[in-house]
Amino acid sequence: MFRATGNGYRATETVEVITSAVTESDSIVTKALSLPEGAPVIARRRVYRDHTGVVIVSTSWLPGDFTESAGTVRGAWLWSLS
Repeated sequence: MFRATGNGYRATETVEVITSAVTESDSIVTKALSLPEGAPVIARRRVYRDHTGVVIVSTSWLPGDFTESAGTVRGAWLWSLS
């Protein structure tokens, strides 16, 4: 399921942020976000569940600049690997 706006999940699903960390981008993420090689990025991993169990595990990559405004994401603190 792809949505450009909204919360990204159905009314019958729940979402849990399992990790949210600042790390260095790899070449795929760098290219997709138009960042310099090795730039800091936020990797946010979420688990979507419904009544049958896990629906999907999703990872979002965000520019590292967002760390100042992100703070916490549903209770998962951003942390640095460096």
